[in-house]
Amino acid sequence: MADALVGSERHVALDGDSQRLVIRFPYDRRLKEIVRSFPGRQWDGAEKRWTVPQVALPHVARLLGPEGFTFDPALSVAPVTAEPVSAEPSEGEVVPRSDALTVGALNQRVRVALRASFRESLWVIGTVDGWQRNAHKRHVFFELVEKDSAGESTVARVTAVLFAGKRSRIQKKLEEAVDSVELADGVEVRLLVAVDLYPATGSYQVVVEDIDPSHTLGAIALNRETILRELRELGLDEMNRRLPVPVLPLRVAFVTSWGSDAANDVLAELRRSGYSFHVDVFDAHMQGPELERRVCRALENIIGHADTYDVCLICRGGGARTDLAWFDNLAVATRVATSPVKVVVGIGHHRDVGVLDLIAHTEKTPTAAARFLVESLEIRESSLDEQAALVVRIAKECLERAREHLGRSGSRVVTWARSTLRRSREMLDSDLSRLRRSPGRALRTSSIHLATLGAGLVSRTRGRIRGEDREWAGATARVRTAGVSRLHTVRLRL
Repeated sequence: MADALVGSERHVALDGDSQRLVIRFPYDRRLKEIVRSFPGRQWDGAEKRWTVPQVALPHVARLLGPEGFTFDPALSVAPVTAEPVSAEPSEGEVVPRSDALTVGALNQRVRVALRASFRESLWVIGTVDGWQRNAHKRHVFFELVEKDSAGESTVARVTAVLFAGKRSRIQKKLEEAVDSVELADGVEVRLLVAVDLYPATGSYQVVVEDIDPSHTLGAIALNRETILRELRELGLDEMNRRLPVPVLPLRVAFVTSWGSDAANDVLAELRRSGYSFHVDVFDAHMQGPELERRVCRALENIIGHADTYDVCLICRGGGARTDLAWFDNLAVATRVATSPVKVVVGIGHHRDVGVLDLIAHTEKTPTAAARFLVESLEIRESSLDEQAALVVRIAKECLERAREHLGRSGSRVVTWARSTLRRSREMLDSDLSRLRRSPGRALRTSSIHLATLGAGLVSRTRGRIRGEDREWAGATARVRTAGVSRLHTVRLRL
C-alpha cells in the first residue's frame, strides 16, 4: 500500500519532522495556483515540493481531492463528496466558524467550478485592446473586445493574458505567416483560449494558448474589399487616379510621421535632385487608432488649400500587414479619392497592397515616391532642352535659306546689269556707225538716244537694286521675327 502511494503523481503526505503537509505533483500551472491560495504555504526548491501547515488539511482535501490527489492514510481524510447546499441561517442563528470560507478559498472554489465547466480550450474571435500598454512586460494582459455590426461601439469584452512561455511560440507563428502579422490594438484575432479565474482578485479571464494568423489576414482582406466595393458604388475609386501628373510638381504636401525613416528618406531624395521643391510636412500617426483622425485632418487641410499644392505625398515605411492595414480605412480612402490634388502613395514594400494603392498613384516605397517626382521634372527639363535646341536649329536653317536666296538675287542683278550694258554697248556701236555716215543728224539722234538709254539704264538699275534690297530686308525681318517669337515661347515655358 505504501509503495502505491509513493508512486502516485499527485500525493499529499505528512512530514513527521516538521508536522507539515507535503504536497507533490508534476508541474501544472493550474494546480500551482490552487496551492498558492493555501495560507502558510512554502515552496521547497531542493525537494521540489510544497508544504503547508497541518491545520489546513480540511481545506487541502476539499480543493485537491477533486483534482485526483491521493492522501497518506495517516491523515485520515474522508472521501470528498459534493457538499449539500445548506439553507440560509435564520435570524439570530450563529453560523459555525468551520462553515465560513476565506475570500481566497471562495475564489478558488469558483475557479475549480469554472474549469470544470470549460475543461477544453476553445476558439474565440475578438478585437485586441490595450496590447500596447503592456507589450513590454513578460506576461501581457490585454482585452478581447466584441464590436457591434457598425464596428463603432463595444458589445462585450473579456480580459486575456498571454504568458511568456506561449508568447515566443505565437510570435514565431505570426512571423512565419504568408504576410507577417503583429498583435496590436485594433487587430481582429482568432485565439485558442482556456477559461480561468485569477484567485487573488477573483477576476474572470481567458489564457491565450494559440492563434490563427489566417483569420486576421482574412479579416484584413475582407475589410479592404468592403471599402473598395463602397468606393466603386459611389463612383470614387478612379477619381484621383485619373488626375494627370502636374507639369512641374514642385509644391508638395507631404503626409507622414515627422522624424521617421520614411520622412527622412523622401526629404533626402528631393534635396539631392537639385530642383527647387517646396515641401509642407503634415505630421500624422501612420498606424494605430489615431491614424484615421490625424491623416483625415491633414488631407482636409490640403484639400482646403488645393491651389497651394501641385501634388500630395502619403508615405510610410514597411511593417507587418497588421500595421499597414490601418490605412484600409473608408474615411481616409474617401478623402484621397475626392482630393483635387494628385495623390502619390508610397506605403510599405513591393509586396504590400492596400486600399490607397488601388485608388491613387502608387510607388511601392517612400523613396520611390520621391524619385517619381524627381523623374517627372527630369523628363520635363529634357523636353524643354529638346525644344530649345529645335528652335535654334530652325532659326539657323531659316537664316541659311535667306542667305542663299540673297546670294542668288545678287547674282541675278549682276547678270542683268551686264546683259543690259552689253546691249547698250552694241547699240552705241551701231549709233556710232550711223553717226559716221550721217554726222550731224546721227550725232544729235545718238546723243538723244544715248541720254535716254543712260537715264533708263540708271533708273532700271536703281529700281532693280531697290527691289532686291526690299526683298532682302523682308526676308531678314521674317527670319528675325520667327526666331524671336520661337525663342520667346521657349523662354516662357522654361
